[in-house]
Amino acid sequence: TLRDRLTTGRPLTAPTPPPRATPPPSDISQTHRPTTRLLLLSTARFSNRQLSLIGLAILAIIILATWFLVPILRQFVWFWNNFPSIAIIAPLTYTAMRRRWAAGIAQALTAFAGSLVVSLQADQDNSLLGITAGALLSALLIEGLIALLPRITGHRSPDAPGVWLRELLWLALTTTLGFLLLSTLSIGTLFYLTNPLSWFLAALLGGLGWFIGDLIYSYNDLRRSGRRQH
Repeated sequence: TLRDRLTTGRPLTAPTPPPRATPPPSDISQTHRPTTRLLLLSTARFSNRQLSLIGLAILAIIILATWFLVPILRQFVWFWNNFPSIAIIAPLTYTAMRRRWAAGIAQALTAFAGSLVVSLQADQDNSLLGITAGALLSALLIEGLIALLPRITGHRSPDAPGVWLRELLWLALTTTLGFLLLSTLSIGTLFYLTNPLSWFLAALLGGLGWFIGDLIYSYNDLRRSGRRQH
């Protein structure tokens, strides 16, 4: 006490502060997935309402852009013949849901409906048998390659270093092969098999699909676990 120190002549010293607890590592330092790191940073800055408004704004921009640009883009034969838009479906669906057969079902339904509509509207003489076979077999091929994904990533956690890149590259290859099989059977031509530009664009769309899908999955995962960086 102060009285004891005055009577004993010991110098007064400031009380020793309690040791400061070491803060736990943040979620950002624990994950190597770029989508999760992006979400941890964004959710720290925006409220749920703000995030919802941003999502609605992006959706509105996409709808408006599609509405005004599609009639223009269809006039460009190069774009119409080389841009494999369906290649984004399987990677996006798989990474958003992380469930077996989700990508295959989405691929089969989208490929069948899309090929049928394009065939009718563009007045193309594509057989219903070819469209059906292309949709089903491309879906089975995609599911078979996705089943090999754990071996490609070494059965490691998606947050482990380098796993996200292996997953992205494998799904880009998967959707490219699925697109080539679909286009060959549904259209009945070898045009895309001999067109390296379509391979590159399909792989690029596959990578974009992985990013968007993993962004959706990571956001839902963060919502479920309640992880937020403050």
